[in-house]
Amino acid sequence: MTKLAAGTLPAGSERFHEIDLLRALACLMVVFFHYGHRGALDGWSPVADPSGLADFARYGYLGVHLFFIISGFVIFLSVQNATVRDFVASRVSRLYPAYWVAVPLTWAFVRFFDLPDLQVSWWEMLVNLTMVPHWFGVPYVDGAYWSLGVELQFYILVGVALKFDLDRRAEWWLAGWLFLALVNGIRPMYPVEFWLAANWAPLFTFGALAYRIKSHGATAWRLILMACAYLLALWYGIKPFLLLKPGQEINQNPWVVAALLSLFALIFLVIAFGRIKMKRHAVFYWAGLLTYPVYLLHEYIGYAFLSLLHQNSVGFVSSSILVLAGVVMVSWGLNRWAEKPLGPRLRRALRARALGPIPTAG
Repeated sequence: MTKLAAGTLPAGSERFHEIDLLRALACLMVVFFHYGHRGALDGWSPVADPSGLADFARYGYLGVHLFFIISGFVIFLSVQNATVRDFVASRVSRLYPAYWVAVPLTWAFVRFFDLPDLQVSWWEMLVNLTMVPHWFGVPYVDGAYWSLGVELQFYILVGVALKFDLDRRAEWWLAGWLFLALVNGIRPMYPVEFWLAANWAPLFTFGALAYRIKSHGATAWRLILMACAYLLALWYGIKPFLLLKPGQEINQNPWVVAALLSLFALIFLVIAFGRIKMKRHAVFYWAGLLTYPVYLLHEYIGYAFLSLLHQNSVGFVSSSILVLAGVVMVSWGLNRWAEKPLGPRLRRALRARALGPIPTAG
């Protein structure tokens, strides 16, 4: 295929600090959405819909879309020259240590603050430790965790593709996934959405193709697939507005949704073609380090403390800043005492188990 100019690099040869910054942006968007819009919309937080801010906060849910694009980019970076065993060990050790602490912690907070609409039973909490409670028809301990289940299903698909030489056949795997997304977009099929995340495939695929262009160069085929992924992402983004029945309404504007999705796509095109390069900075380091634990802890625990501060006549802006600062502090502890010590141990254990017993000298 014809090569085009792109910001190529040897696979896995550098860290993308701009991705860490985008992670932090996506996380803040989701936090703003929950604190400034969703909480009040569902009656979970009496302070979460202030006049003036809700018009911006209502679009924060698109931070999850940005997360999925980031995941496509980063996962295809991480699987370069990796075996299935390495990939499974790296993903499990990255996701589960903090999650296994956050799930019971969130469950306990919700019960302590007596928020009945957000509570699940103890055995449902245990099922949540799998990260895929929806496979068992069990509600999430925290509403934000649904996206982790989608991420995990993406990882499973990548692991399967890795078994069959993902690197050489990447574009064909992605093309097949996009085709399923196209068919599902025309005629939704619940099993395809549930097990293959077809409705989110365009976002993951766009990020993956951005990395493929960055690392291997642009080809006509990659650019065509990227254009298809972008158009399908737009379709899924505005589809809910097109299917409204008389009397129904959605709080978001489809043009704003399309504009934000297009902005995300443009940013990753710029990254793919090497037009942006950020130098190492402490802000990027901490953004990459704390984004995941903040995402795990912010929603239901945040609602509990927002309600408490509201009862003590603290305004929305002040209470949101205080709660987010508290969540960041607890997230630092989660990273320090859960992710850092447990992640490497879990990774080594999974690799050792896969390799079998290691013989000792003598």
